[in-house]
This record gives sequence, C-alpha cells and structure tokens, in this order.
Amino acid sequence: MDEAADTVQRLRLHRLQWAANSEAWVSAIRGSDEPLVRDLLYNFHTYSDDRLLQLAQEQRVHIGFTVERLPFGHFAVADYLVPQAIDQLIIMKDDLYFQYTVAFVPRLWPFLDQFNSLIHCWHSSGLDKYWENRIVADNLNLKIQKQLEETMSRNKEDIGPNMLGMTNFAGIILIWVLGSSVAVLSFSFELLYLSNVFTFIHNKYKHTYKI
Repeated sequence: MDEAADTVQRLRLHRLQWAANSEAWVSAIRGSDEPLVRDLLYNFHTYSDDRLLQLAQEQRVHIGFTVERLPFGHFAVADYLVPQAIDQLIIMKDDLYFQYTVAFVPRLWPFLDQFNSLIHCWHSSGLDKYWENRIVADNLNLKIQKQLEETMSRNKEDIGPNMLGMTNFAGIILIWVLGSSVAVLSFSFELLYLSNVFTFIHNKYKHTYKI
C-alpha cells in the first residue's frame, strides 16, 4: 500500500530486492564508494534465467528486474520478464546509471578523423534511430514493448479525488462571458437600429397627419 519504488531513493528506502541473470548488469557500478550505490548493490542478486522466470510467474511479484533502456525509447527485455510480471511492475523514473558505447583504436591511428566523421554522419542522418527500430521490430516482442511503455503512464495517473479550482471552470466561464457579450452587443444593435428606424419613419410621416 506504499508508494512505488520508482526512483533510486525509493528503491533504496524500500530495500527492494532486484535481480538479473548476470553480474555484467552492475559491473559498471560495482566499484563505487557512494553509500547509495552500495546499498542498492546489497539488494542485488544474480539468478539463472529459469529462476528469474519462476520469480516472474509468481502470483504476486515481489522483486525488481533489470531492463536496459535504449537511446530512442525502447527497452531490451529478457525472455524471463513475462507479461504477467509486467502488469505488476512499473518502469522507474530514474535510471540506475547510464553508459556510452565507446570504440578503442590504436594510438596515432591515421583514420581517427575519418572515423569520427563517420560517427557524426551516422548520428546526423538518423541511421542509429532506424537501426534501433529495426532491431526491436525483428528481435523483440512488440507486445512487451507496448506493456512497458504503458507502465510509464501509471506515474502520471491522477489517483483519487482532487479539489476543484477555477481552472476546472475556466472553459465554461469563458463561453458564458463570450455568449453574454455577444448577446449584449446584439441587443444594443437592435435597440439602436430600431431607434433609427422609428426616427426615420417619424420624420418622414410627421406632416401626414397634420391638421
């Protein structure tokens, strides 16, 4: 009944157990001296794919699973993360950490400038985004991708009643003001128009009944 562990601080506060199928998921932060990271790693466990599948198929999922967020919004999801588990989970608002993909080349490599230009052109042309979309479409479950995206909207849901404010009535008030203004202008125009008509008729026929 408590708030979701959807941030790094809450993940630490709730002492939520989380797991993956390899130590490689946390190797980048394993040597950190930060108390926050060390507390998170204390609750991290490595299980086999079969064990993770069993945990994900439990009636009530009580453990977190590692998911890689790709640069253009998709997620690299292992096969053990089944739809039943995703329905009970939520994507964290914060990332535990992120890394850049780097290339190592020999010292004084003569093609380094050309290589950097190639990477720049690759990013500028959007081929990396196309490549990610293509890989996801060919190799990952699109239904799972959709489920994961839907969990992100749960953080934005407005749960429970809220006190109404003026912003809730702004549209109605605006329509009422515009309608009243148009009505007053129309009524004023009619009075002015009819007054001019009566004046014209009176001036035109005022001598007709003169005795």
